[in-house]
Parts: sequence; structure tokens; C-alpha cells
Amino acid sequence: MLDKQEILYQVTRNKNFNIKISEPFNQLSIEFLNDFSNNLKKYNKINSYPDLIYLMFWCRRKKIENLAKDFKSNKLRLGRGLIFHICPSNVPTNFAYSFFFGLLSGNSNIVKVPSINFKEKEIILTILKSVLNKSKYIDLKKTNSFIQYNTKAETTKIISSICDGRVIWGGDKTINEIRKIWLPERSVEITFPDRYSISIINSDQLKRIKSSKIQQLAKKFYIDGYSMNQAACNSPHFVFWIGEKSEKLQNYFWDQLIKIVKKRFLFDDIHIVDKYTNLIENIITQNDFEKIKMFKNHLYVIDANKVKVNKLENIRGV
Repeated sequence: MLDKQEILYQVTRNKNFNIKISEPFNQLSIEFLNDFSNNLKKYNKINSYPDLIYLMFWCRRKKIENLAKDFKSNKLRLGRGLIFHICPSNVPTNFAYSFFFGLLSGNSNIVKVPSINFKEKEIILTILKSVLNKSKYIDLKKTNSFIQYNTKAETTKIISSICDGRVIWGGDKTINEIRKIWLPERSVEITFPDRYSISIINSDQLKRIKSSKIQQLAKKFYIDGYSMNQAACNSPHFVFWIGEKSEKLQNYFWDQLIKIVKKRFLFDDIHIVDKYTNLIENIITQNDFEKIKMFKNHLYVIDANKVKVNKLENIRGV
């Protein structure tokens, strides 16, 4: 039977890997995130990756110190120990946020990164490696690790057997499968199951505001809908228009959105194929669509006025 240190070496390939508990929002972690943010900012093609820009801003010292103020308490707080993060394969930056949450809460971390070869994943890991190699972060290098493997229950079982906490990012099917794997009795588990969002736009209110305000609204919609390629739980997959119907106003909103998408969203060929395939499947399997508007490959708008409420959860973009 392998002991804990032997398992850590088997998983991380780092003989010096150890588990260290720290105070939440300790200065070393804050400095590390800020250094990561500054190095990410230097990446010359960052403007092509909106989700990396948001990650860069989220990691800034000022942002983290504001979070620390909200967390401040007279109580003594410490991390739990080793946290195992099982991150989703379809969101390229999620593993970084999950790792930062674990780090800022005072824990050592083993992070399962997506097996899909996202460019964002490659950029993040390269910069993390560069920053961790600085002498001032030697303790962080020894207490955190990133691993990649396909969905193998045995690997998940081995790491789960020694962790003090497990974080599982959904969907529901993934969570239910991993929950079958034993976790030490004193360990905790946090799960993020399937969630979805909808948007409600009031045409009557839209008529009363300036076009510049509608452009701002379209920009905010873009951030929610496109920053993680419709995969985030805050990405609306249904838009309800209320108030007096105005096709002209709706078209103006979509036109403003598409201008932003063309400038800022990087479409891979696989995204285009997946979205088009999803559109065709919905047309074939659903009888509730009235008409479809296609803005090239950047945006498909489907009128679905007859969709029943109990079907909303299952009709999504890709």
C-alpha cells in the first residue's frame, strides 16, 4: 500500500511536493497572483482572448486585496490542507480560477486541467510555470501541482484518497460519477452542478434610452455570453423580449452585438462546426421554432415563441 508521500510523488512527479496550510489571503499568494496578472498582461496576443483579459483583471493586487477586506475577521482561519480540483473540460480558464480559490483560501492544490488543447490553457500553464520558477515562490511550487489525464476513475480514486477537500465542477453526470469515489471521512466536498441563465430585455425601456446605452448593453451581453463560449453558468441561452414587440429594435440590438463579436471573439473551426450542428439538431428535434436569423458564423438567432417552460433547460447554444 502506497503511503501519502509516495502517492504525491506518483501524481505530481515532484519529490519535493508537500502539503502546507496557510492563512487565507496571505501576502505570498496575493503577490503571486499579481505577478501572474502582470505576466499575462505582457502576452502580445492577449486581446484575442477575452477570457484571459478577464482573468488578468481578476488577479490584480487591488482586486484580491478588496476580496481580502470582505473576508477579514478576528477569528483565526487556516486552509484545510490538500485540495483536489476536478475542472471541466469545456471551459479553458476555469482550472485557473479554481486553483486561485484554493490558493487564496490557504491550501495546497492538485488541479486536473482540461484534456482539450485550448490555446488559453497553454498560455496560462506557461505563465504559471514561469512565475512559480521564481525563487520567492519556491514554497508555492512545492505545494501545488497541475496534472492532465483522461477520465480515469483509478487516477481520481488515488488522489481522492489523500485529499482534505475535493472540488468538482459539473455537470450533474460528472458529479454523480465522482461522488461514488471514496473520500476520507474528514474531507469536505464542494460541487458546482449544472446551472443556466436567461436574459429578459424590456423593449419599452430600450426605446427610451440612447443608442450608446444599447451598445453598452450589447457589450455586457457579449461578456456574459461569449467570454467562455456560452459554457459559463452566467451565459444566457434564452432571451425573453417583453413589452411592445419591435423587430427593428431587436435587430438593432443584435447588430450591435455582432459588431462586438466580429472584433473580439476568436472562432475556431471546431466552434463553427459545433454551433452549426447544434442549430441543425434543434431544428430537426424541436417543433417550436418559427424563424432563424443567421449572422454568418458569429451569431444565430432563433425565434422560439412556442417553447414550453419545461423545455427551456434542454435547449441551449454551444
